[in-house]
Amino acid sequence: MLTHTSAEVERERTVF
Repeated sequence: MLTHTSAEVERERTVF
């Protein structure tokens, strides 16, 4: 997995 912060992970979850 790539290094992501909780904020970035939530942003990516919105995309999916």
